[in-house]
Amino acid sequence: MDDLLSYTDRKLTALYLGCSIKAVLALEKVNHLTIQLNRALDKHHKATHDDQLEQTEKALDAAKAKVKDEFEVYIDNIESGREISDVMKYNSKEVLQSVLERLNILNAAGIFHPNPPPFGNANGRCHQIKHLSDDEQAMFLSMRLETIFRQCRDSGVKASLQHIIFLDEAHKFITEDSNNIINIIAKEGRKFGLGLWCASQSPTHFSEDFLTNCGTTILLGLHSSYWGMACRKLRIEPTVLKFIRPQQAAAIKLQLKGSMESKFQNAIINEATLAAID
Repeated sequence: MDDLLSYTDRKLTALYLGCSIKAVLALEKVNHLTIQLNRALDKHHKATHDDQLEQTEKALDAAKAKVKDEFEVYIDNIESGREISDVMKYNSKEVLQSVLERLNILNAAGIFHPNPPPFGNANGRCHQIKHLSDDEQAMFLSMRLETIFRQCRDSGVKASLQHIIFLDEAHKFITEDSNNIINIIAKEGRKFGLGLWCASQSPTHFSEDFLTNCGTTILLGLHSSYWGMACRKLRIEPTVLKFIRPQQAAAIKLQLKGSMESKFQNAIINEATLAAID
């Protein structure tokens, strides 16, 4: 984050001062002088009197000399070879200023602090991100899950579950985009020993990629307005939905390895289960 802030600040300073990217400025000067040169050439062909011809030739020689000087400055100051692309990409001071302000806000939030959180060797790690805005939460979650998934993938295929991610209020982060990291983990995570549990208020909040790759689905309570959609999307019988009672009875589907698609079954939630949930 510090490097990104520094880079953005340098780009913004370059736009305000207009002189830090010498190669670009020199090339712009070349373009301007080339126009002057073409005008001088045009005047030269149209000149009829000796004094006018002599004056035009002097102006033409001066313009040529300036063009050569500016080209020399341009060539001497080429650093990355992307100078023209940079100017076209960062041509708005207002946009870049807003980007810098946004980065400063992200940096102040602390989610990209260079020092890792003091989890130590704890088996369970909880990230509290309620104080962040929705956009900041989405960015943090995406990058954190990307890191976890990459670490599990790089360690190789696993025969059993090694890590589990619990994600509350999952509707904030799940989309139908196949490149969404939650969908990627749902499809590929288990072979690398990575599990994912997501909680939300309705099945409508989950993508097709996620739902079709769930090993376990639990309905603890569902508003009747969602029943029709749930029956179609989850293939659950209406009689099973009617049996659900918040904190009393749930509907559970376990997809066992090597078996055909399972059906939802009702389960009574006893006091021990409630205590575990609380």
